[in-house]
Amino acid sequence: MARKNFNLDAAMRADAREALSILSDAGFEADAPLTAAARLAVGKAAGVERTSLEAAVGLFLKDCLRRKLRARTVDFYESKLTLFMGDSKGERALDDFTRPELRAWLLAEPGARSTVEGYLRAIRALFRWARRQEPPLCVSDPTEGLSLEMAIEEHQVGILPVESAALVMELTRDSSYGAAAALMLFAGVRPSEINSREKPALLWGAIDFKARTVRIDAAIAKTRRARVLEGLPANLWAWLRLYRGKAEEPVCRVQTRFLSRFVCSRKEWAGEAWPQDVCRHSFATYHISRFGSLDKTSLIMGHEGKPRLLHQKYRGLCSLGDARRFFEIMPDGAA
Repeated sequence: MARKNFNLDAAMRADAREALSILSDAGFEADAPLTAAARLAVGKAAGVERTSLEAAVGLFLKDCLRRKLRARTVDFYESKLTLFMGDSKGERALDDFTRPELRAWLLAEPGARSTVEGYLRAIRALFRWARRQEPPLCVSDPTEGLSLEMAIEEHQVGILPVESAALVMELTRDSSYGAAAALMLFAGVRPSEINSREKPALLWGAIDFKARTVRIDAAIAKTRRARVLEGLPANLWAWLRLYRGKAEEPVCRVQTRFLSRFVCSRKEWAGEAWPQDVCRHSFATYHISRFGSLDKTSLIMGHEGKPRLLHQKYRGLCSLGDARRFFEIMPDGAA
């Protein structure tokens, strides 16, 4: 079969140059801008629905649940996409977003490289899913060919300075997050083990004030294995007494993954970073330094048989003096 001759004559080349100039002036960027623009035009002519970002995110998350993705994966997508929709972006159509705009937003977002790349993974998953729908929810995908030039970071867990940990407890004291913040900071309990999507919530009945233990049932544990937290610090119990509820009531009535957003939105926080899993990392770091037992810390955190992991990640990241002050963070008036 003879191949068609796709050589461009002078008029076609001039037309292509003018089209590229128009796209450039409009801020349109793609590896193949004319191809992308043609797809967009064909899609609009074919009646591709102009779906808003907010509507698309809702449909995408609903489909993730239908496909029975892991709860942790759905939580990741929802948290990243919810923050991306801020500043009224949720009202805009998917096809209105451009690659330069998305790159600028990602590079301006505070946080570690891994955090920014997490946003890109979630946004890319959304747009790829939207283009696969019948009919497609968008024609263009601003994540195609998008790369971020960011410095490679040394791998080190982030922890809260003692003063910042105290501020977290102060900011959450009169909120729905108070007891959850205490459990996360002073017992290393994961947010998903307190209140998260598609899991039972941790109830006050699982907290034994007399025996000073916290039971994490298999149904809510990340490892799907129940564990009992013992030997927990005195300041944890001082904080929990402020919020103690009935046995059948949840310790936290809101999803704890939003704790970081709540704290960081307060003016007192003053733009300080909130590294991923910072409460759990802070507990492990300060607990190992204060009590000097990898095995004890490992059991509390549910890392049975893996003390070497804690040694590699947390040991030596704080002084004994700071560790003592961390576990002396008490509510006003507590002994």
